[in-house]
Amino acid sequence: MAETKRLARGEDSIYYDRIRDRWTGAITVGWKPDGRRDRITVRGRTKTEVKDKLRAKHQELAAGVRTPAKYTVEQCLKDWLETLNTQAESTVTGYRIMARHLTGLIGNVKLTELKVRDVDFALGTLAERLSTRSVRLARMILVHASRNAMVNDLVVRHVAA
Repeated sequence: MAETKRLARGEDSIYYDRIRDRWTGAITVGWKPDGRRDRITVRGRTKTEVKDKLRAKHQELAAGVRTPAKYTVEQCLKDWLETLNTQAESTVTGYRIMARHLTGLIGNVKLTELKVRDVDFALGTLAERLSTRSVRLARMILVHASRNAMVNDLVVRHVAA
């Protein structure tokens, strides 16, 4: 029978949570001001899935990125719209209208889990009911919003481009 080796102190922990009926993995990334550990937690159905998620989190941390767990495309678009202080008000209004179209289609998707097929789906759906110029504007808004998230170290990959 193979022995399981104990991980060294400070390394990741992976355990089965009976209450949630899921595997849980945690990374300690430092200490909070009140003295408690600052941890990043991931969950999955299998131990392998949790290991993969932990590996992805380590890559994000190595790149200097720390994405909030519930940061969605909708929040990304709102953050980008707030940065538009040099644009004319009519331009910003047009961007807000198009951002509402995008939010209705992919707004609830977490930004870290946004895939190219999600963007293609949203743009294809918009192409069925809007003009080509409007679809280009929607893509441009997604590109700029995700680039803004990259600049603010909230995402590693630029899916919309």
